[in-house]
Amino acid sequence: MNNKNQILSQLSPHLFWDVEINNIDIDKHAVFLIERVLMYGLLSDFRLILKTYGLDFIVEKMKKSRQIDKKTASFLAALSGISNHEFLCYTTTQSTNELWNS
Repeated sequence: MNNKNQILSQLSPHLFWDVEINNIDIDKHAVFLIERVLMYGLLSDFRLILKTYGLDFIVEKMKKSRQIDKKTASFLAALSGISNHEFLCYTTTQSTNELWNS
């Protein structure tokens, strides 16, 4: 088992409910993996992607993400010391309202 497979095997299986884990490349699908871990993962999953990608890489990729929510962006902003408003999810609105506005 190579290092990439070891990383995927250490992540929580519930993160991959809709995809075939064997088709995931941690380099090519980094944004997908980071989004999944931040939105649905456990603390141990976050620690693993933090070790794998580094905080700067994660923050830069998530600044452009439309998938993360405001709580996730706030968490990353607090960790990295940047403004929440640097994240796309703070500067764009969805075309349909959320069921519960937070």
